[in-house]
Amino acid sequence: MLIFGRDHWPPHRPWFLFTLLATALASVWYFATAAAAPHWPGGSSLVGLVLGVLGGLICLFEFLLWARKKVRVWRIGRAQAWMRAHIWLGLLCVPFLVYHSGFRFGGPLSTVLMVLLLVV
Repeated sequence: MLIFGRDHWPPHRPWFLFTLLATALASVWYFATAAAAPHWPGGSSLVGLVLGVLGGLICLFEFLLWARKKVRVWRIGRAQAWMRAHIWLGLLCVPFLVYHSGFRFGGPLSTVLMVLLLVV
């Protein structure tokens, strides 16, 4: 892959490590909570609520890349830094939102949204 080339990997390494650490911490918290509960925690539990809010904020950040591209005069950071954040935070929101859902799809709207998230 292009990211793992000799010249491209060093700027991605901190994002990769952050994504790995955040996923590991969220997983430990989620499964520790699940072990003490009679069923998988969902959005109504503390862990589900926190991970849902974080995942939603990441999704909002993902949309900001579009605004940054359209209004080039803003000059908020470098485009490469935005793309790295877009890639790695986009990957991070997947486990957050899957944990938020409690491994359930729910109704038709939430099912469509989760499938679209997983496909993208």
